Amino acid sequence: MINETMKGFGNNRSAIREIFEFGNRRRAEIGAENVYHNRETWASVTEEEAVAANPDVLVTVISYLPDPVAEILGRKGWENMNAIQNKDVYLLNEEAANQPNHHILDALIELAQAVYPTVYADLTLENLK
Repeated sequence: MINETMKGFGNNRSAIREIFEFGNRRRAEIGAENVYHNRETWASVTEEEAVAANPDVLVTVISYLPDPVAEILGRKGWENMNAIQNKDVYLLNEEAANQPNHHILDALIELAQAVYPTVYADLTLENLK
């Protein structure tokens, strides 16, 4: 599965595009959907777009705040968002989530456990082998 995905790095497509699609495919494998999956590549999202998308779960990799989850939960104008009302806001390991290397599996496990905590509670790298 991953080896097939990585074959695309040598073609005419940009690495950024391939990494973006790689992330979307991995999210789909755990049953999650990026609310911006139809975008062509990574793009800035305005606050209004984030609120309008009304995601059920929010994940972040913010590392420059002492408590990014609390900051997101406290944002004015976001209080009616499903993820905020249900306190489904999670911090993923920034290094694992942002580096296109073998640690992406660590990020995928974190994401799976954030989106579906009971389904993936026992998921580890060891039992993926």
